[in-house]
Amino acid sequence: MSSKYPFARRVHIRGARSYVVRYLMPPKVRLIIIWLVVIFLLYSVINDPERSADVVLALWDVIWGAIANIGKFFEELFTGSIGR
Repeated sequence: MSSKYPFARRVHIRGARSYVVRYLMPPKVRLIIIWLVVIFLLYSVINDPERSADVVLALWDVIWGAIANIGKFFEELFTGSIGR
């Protein structure tokens, strides 16, 4: 491997040329970051469960609003009522 991508590995697939898979970060660093996020989430839920619930509900409202708006867009697109 070249030093340009130190955390890359070559993957071989039968019947195809090998290609290089590039990682944005080393797998061990990614695992450490994931554990830190999980520990922080557990700490925040244990420390202040009401505020954590409010954050989750706010995120759910954002996700649900985005899905509803996408559905409304396609509904109006297919019915042809945009701009009338």
